[in-house]
Amino acid sequence: MLEATKRKKTPEDEDEDSGQEPAASDLEARTFTYTIRILSAAELQKSVKKQQPVSKQFELESTDVFDTFKAQLLVQICNALNPAKINFGDYDIAFTVPRHVTDPMDLRDENDYAIMVKNVDKITKNPSAKLMVKQRSVPAPDRVNGKAPRKKSRTANGVDALLNGLVEITISE
Repeated sequence: MLEATKRKKTPEDEDEDSGQEPAASDLEARTFTYTIRILSAAELQKSVKKQQPVSKQFELESTDVFDTFKAQLLVQICNALNPAKINFGDYDIAFTVPRHVTDPMDLRDENDYAIMVKNVDKITKNPSAKLMVKQRSVPAPDRVNGKAPRKKSRTANGVDALLNGLVEITISE
C-alpha cells in the first residue's frame, strides 16, 4: 500500500501559499505574437463570403501594459484603414487564444487584456493570440457643408407631370 509522504516546505512554497502574485520584475518577459484581422465598415456591409479582411501582425512583450498594446493595435488599424480620426471606441475587438480561448471574447479594457495575456502565457511554444477588429459604422452627418439634406421627391410619372404642368402638350393641325 502506498503512503503519502510529506516534503519540507521551501520559501517558494510559502510564497505560493500566501496567494500573492510574483512581482513583475520576477516574471520572465516573453514575446507574444498577435495576428489581427481588420474589417472596415464597408467590408462588413458585404456578405460574409465576399468580405476581405486586412491581416496584420505585431509582437509585444508579455510584460507590456494595456496602453502599449492599445497604441500598437491602433497603429496597425491606422495603417490598414487610413481613417481620418482614430479612436479605440470606434472598433469592436475580440480575441481568441489557440486551444485555450476558442470562442471570441471581447477586448475592451485592462481586465480583458489581463485575461488574454494570462491565457497566451499558458502556451509554451509560439505564444500567440488572434484578434478580430470590426469598425463600427460611422453615422452620416445630418448636414453637409452647413446645409440640411433635402428630401427625395418621387419621380413624376406621365399623369402627375401633365397635371402639374411639367409636360407641355401642343396640338398641331
